[in-house]
Amino acid sequence: MKKVLLASTALAGASLLATSANAGTPIVGDDQEVTISGNVRFSVYAADQDVELSANSSDRGYKFETDESEVKFAARSQADNGLEFGLEIEIQTQPDDTTNTDEAWVFLQFEGAGRVELGDQDGAADRIFVDASDVMAGRGGFDGPIGDFFNFGAGGVTGPGIAFTGDATKITYFTPRFGGFQAGASFTPDTGQNGSETESSNGGDQESAISLGANFKQTFNNVGVTIAATAEFGDDEDGAQEDSEIYGIGANVSFAGFEVGAGYVDRGDTGVAVNGAGDGGSWWDIGASYSTGPWKIGAGAFFSETDTGTNDIEVDIYSVGATFTIADGLALKGDINYASSDNATFTTTDTENEGYFFVLSLEASF
Repeated sequence: MKKVLLASTALAGASLLATSANAGTPIVGDDQEVTISGNVRFSVYAADQDVELSANSSDRGYKFETDESEVKFAARSQADNGLEFGLEIEIQTQPDDTTNTDEAWVFLQFEGAGRVELGDQDGAADRIFVDASDVMAGRGGFDGPIGDFFNFGAGGVTGPGIAFTGDATKITYFTPRFGGFQAGASFTPDTGQNGSETESSNGGDQESAISLGANFKQTFNNVGVTIAATAEFGDDEDGAQEDSEIYGIGANVSFAGFEVGAGYVDRGDTGVAVNGAGDGGSWWDIGASYSTGPWKIGAGAFFSETDTGTNDIEVDIYSVGATFTIADGLALKGDINYASSDNATFTTTDTENEGYFFVLSLEASF
């Protein structure tokens, strides 16, 4: 993130915009800071698979896409009593976006007392968790856009998700980091609630969701170690599905340009019909990368298994990727993936799919 508006100069020209009688002139003190950042990414996708998707031009086998465009505004300040506070607003600017704001939240923080965040933001479990996706190069391999172009069918776990609350409106607290340890907790009344929209209490979402996480992050003789454990729970609103429960553990290790990561998540009965058979699935991943100069290269694999009550759906993804930093704020990122999905439900009579997925992206950011 680049600081393009800073301290008393942050909004110095804002009074020039205050042309109406009701427009006020913002006051920015020496301890106040405003930053703006953003990015645009252009991607080329290609896939060769046994069972094509009917949507997203995948039946053509390739497509061009501006798959990300966003602007982020952040502000922070510190009061005389030591309270630090601020906000962040992330706006999606792709031409086809129907939801303009992705995240909007406020934070309050006292030194030594931790941090409170209020608004539409990912929960504690999602932000504390680490796994192989954190060390991957390129577009993230199995945690990248493969799910938008490769046909995994229905019913399986197709990526390394750890939480179900997403950016729903919530309250989150993070402790200070003591001796390398930090913990966090979030409470989300309704996982379908975003912004000021009205949400029903029986709309099929999860309610009273609690997201918990703790990690240990420390460096020993130039070896960086992060270990995390998380859990997330929620009650089904209309009683049609079992209550959600997701548990995860993961670790990252770094040394001399090398990074290694792994994670395991058990989704319990999440998403399973009440009194239904089967489970919500489980997954694990492993990956490694190496960075030198403008290059980062890496490889990883993702495996999941879901019991539907009648059969086991297995998803395997093997990924190789690379990132080349052309200049500050400009990078080329690419992945090639082999994927297979067995015993899944497709729109045809097929129950299996396998093939290759390739993505190459040019990303400009400021």
